[in-house]
Amino acid sequence: MKLGMLLTTTSLALGEREDIAYAIQKLKKEWSESHTEEESFTHRAQQSADKAGSLQPPPSSTHPLVHTWQNSPKEWRRFLASFAYQRWSSSNFAWLVFGDELCDLKAETMPSRSITNHALSCLNVNRKLVFQLTAIDVAANIAESDELTDDDFKYEGEDVIEALLLSEDVGYFDGLEDGLSIQ
Repeated sequence: MKLGMLLTTTSLALGEREDIAYAIQKLKKEWSESHTEEESFTHRAQQSADKAGSLQPPPSSTHPLVHTWQNSPKEWRRFLASFAYQRWSSSNFAWLVFGDELCDLKAETMPSRSITNHALSCLNVNRKLVFQLTAIDVAANIAESDELTDDDFKYEGEDVIEALLLSEDVGYFDGLEDGLSIQ
């Protein structure tokens, strides 16, 4: 199911669709007119999302999902998000008001991938490599200058290296595969 497809597959009566469209259009208009310097952007976006959350499903309809919408606020908000995105996909409004629901819809339509422990271990920092790169960097700095100062022996990321040294080893990294191993 793609974003915006819920509306095209529904059998809502024309009047019900117009009511939903009017309610969301009213929210969008309020959003557009609420841009003042007095309120923060976050506050306005939260207010619009709260107002959208107060929209209720039609009490009775011929649509087969009305029972689901009445008993599951999450499904109703997903429908509203899909409706708003279909109508105003080029506007930020749908994403600001229904962002969570749109992200859920998008995540459910895309295939997922699992990360294996081996792939995750590749993301860990190799301390040997950090020290070797630091030594190479310091040696290059010394070669460029004639005088030796305390700054020549100090690495910019010294705080990061100290934090790494103080932290516990969280994963395994094969030092033979880093291309810079010392034998």
